[in-house]
Amino acid sequence: MVNLRKKINHLFRENQDILLEELRQPLDRVAITLILGLTVLICLLFVSGGSTTPKVKDFSWQDKKIGAEDTAFILNFNRPMNHASVEKNLTIEPPLPGKVSWAGRRMAYTILEPAPYGNQYKVKLSGAKEKFYGLDQGEVMQPFQGLFRSRDRAFAYIGFQGEEKGRLILINLTKKQRPIILSPKNLEVMDFKFFPQGEKILFSAVEKQNEVPTLIEQQIYTVTTGINFTPGDSQLKSLEAAGKIEKVLDNLEYQNLKFDLSADGQKIVIQRVNRKDVFDSGPWVLELEKEAQPLTNKDGIIQKGGDFLITPDSKSLVILQGEGTSILPI
Repeated sequence: MVNLRKKINHLFRENQDILLEELRQPLDRVAITLILGLTVLICLLFVSGGSTTPKVKDFSWQDKKIGAEDTAFILNFNRPMNHASVEKNLTIEPPLPGKVSWAGRRMAYTILEPAPYGNQYKVKLSGAKEKFYGLDQGEVMQPFQGLFRSRDRAFAYIGFQGEEKGRLILINLTKKQRPIILSPKNLEVMDFKFFPQGEKILFSAVEKQNEVPTLIEQQIYTVTTGINFTPGDSQLKSLEAAGKIEKVLDNLEYQNLKFDLSADGQKIVIQRVNRKDVFDSGPWVLELEKEAQPLTNKDGIIQKGGDFLITPDSKSLVILQGEGTSILPI
C-alpha cells in the first residue's frame, strides 16, 4: 500500500513538471514579445520626441485687463521645456521687468512693479526648446504671442465751478474723452471712492435744498462710470452707460457721516447717528444687496467708536475706542 502511494506521488510530480514546462514556454514567448514591443516603442518615442510640437497651451492673462492687484501671469506648456531657453527668448513689449519661477510645465512670471495703466502688452516666445530627458537638446517650440492690456488711465474729481460745481466728474485719459459729469444737478457730492474694478463709484451727497449743504444730511449712492475694468473683457466695452445712479443708504432715521469701502468692494462701513438719540451712534456695515446693520463684536454687542478704517484684507475694521484702538471683524 505504501509503495503504491509512493508511485502515485512520483507520477503526479513528473506530470506536474511536464505540465508546468509546457505552460512556461508560451508564457515566456508572450512576455518576451511584449518586452521587445515596448522597448521598440520607447526607442521610437525617445528618438522622435513624440508627434506633438512643443507649444504654449495656456496664457493666464490672454485678452485680460489687469490692475495693480495683478502681479503674475502663467504660461502652461504642453511639454517639459528647457528653462534657460524659455527665459532667454521670452519678451514683453513694452517691457515689464520681472522674475521667473517654474513648477513642472508651468512658468510663472512675476512683475516687479504694477503695470502702467493705459497700455497694451505683447508677450512673445519663440526659439525656445523642449527639455530632452535632461539634455540641452530638443525640438524648437511653436512661436507664441499673447496679448493683454492694463486698465484705462482714468480719474474722478468734484467740480468746483460752473456747471461742474459740486458734481462728480470723470476723465478717461486713455480714451481721450471730454470730462463726463456723473452726478445730477440736485446732488452736492461730499466724498467718493472708486470700486476696485472702476466700474462704479461710491459717493456721499446731499440734496441742494439749502444754499449751504450740511454733512449730517448725507445719503450714500453709487454711480456707474461707463468703464468695465473686469478681467476677461477683451472688447473693452462698458457693462452700463456712465451716470446710472443708485441710492444705497438713506438718512431717514440715521444721519450718515464718514464712510469707507473695502478693498474687495463688497462691504461699506458708515458712521451713523440716530436722529432721535445722539447716544445711539457708531459704525454700521452694509454689504451689497443687503440691509445695513450695526457693527457688533463676537458676543453680539453693538460697537461704538470714532474714526475708523477698513483693513486691506477687507475682513476687519480698525476703530478708535476710548483711549485706544480696536480691531473688529466685519
